[in-house]
Amino acid sequence: MLTNMIEDPPIQRVEVSFVGAPPAQQIERASGVSEVEVDGPTLRCQVWGSFQPFLEALSGHEVTRLASTSSEVRGQLMEQQRVLRWGGLAGILGASIAVPTALLGLLFSPPPAVGPCGAPCFVDVDVANFPVEKLGTSLGYGVYIAALILFVFFFLALYRALRDASLAPALFGGGMGLLGIVLMAAGGVPSVAFAHLSDLYYAPGVTPQDQATLLLVAHAVQGVFNETDTAGGIFLAIAFILLGTAMLRHSSFGKRFGGTTMALGVVGLIGIAVISIAQDNPNNYAFVIFVTILPVVLGWKLVRLSRASVS
Repeated sequence: MLTNMIEDPPIQRVEVSFVGAPPAQQIERASGVSEVEVDGPTLRCQVWGSFQPFLEALSGHEVTRLASTSSEVRGQLMEQQRVLRWGGLAGILGASIAVPTALLGLLFSPPPAVGPCGAPCFVDVDVANFPVEKLGTSLGYGVYIAALILFVFFFLALYRALRDASLAPALFGGGMGLLGIVLMAAGGVPSVAFAHLSDLYYAPGVTPQDQATLLLVAHAVQGVFNETDTAGGIFLAIAFILLGTAMLRHSSFGKRFGGTTMALGVVGLIGIAVISIAQDNPNNYAFVIFVTILPVVLGWKLVRLSRASVS
């Protein structure tokens, strides 16, 4: 019982800069010192227990800088660095593979000529041609879902980076971003629905009237997918506006990143209102802001933040 009441001696990670060469051997012989590393005039080591033997080993040498961090705090900082690094890389990779999704779609399923019902007529062609386009479209949507999964990690890392500077907008912005990703993922694999409709479309004994009815059903299904994408885009726009607000108070992001992120969020929101809602057009290029531009720019910023040294 007594041993449980005795606390372990603290372990400190120390970094010391000297005028001239560090006394590495002298410090290494000091009681409680281990893991000595020398990098030019800077020496790093671990000190267990009392600092007195370590300080005595510095006697006779001019010190220009001394920094100390407990092993527990240092571990937390290193863990945060990993979160920022992997979250930033996830944003960059997600944006990188979102582009091939569009290219695969154009390669295997080029947009048809506008029919009598306007842009929505592409649904008629998709259902009729689905057996031929199945491989390409399924592969493209699979890549798209992978990109959305990576964006989840990206938003979590953004929240972690910004929460200490401005908790409320970072928390609400991160939550709105995750909700936007969920809504976009809900309509992220339309090939599942169209495969079933296409099977019915070419089933034996189906009449032209039945096929016309199935096309109407396909239009309704596509309308639902368009709605979830539009709602997801609105949530993403608001998310980036809120996260940009948090960046304004963060010393590493500042007004440049914060203002640009907010401005792009507003531009994307206007694009959704004008193209997706007013024109009923699912091919909204405003989404490039949310799935390519901002993830790459902010993802790279997170990676750079993760490279900050831990004392």
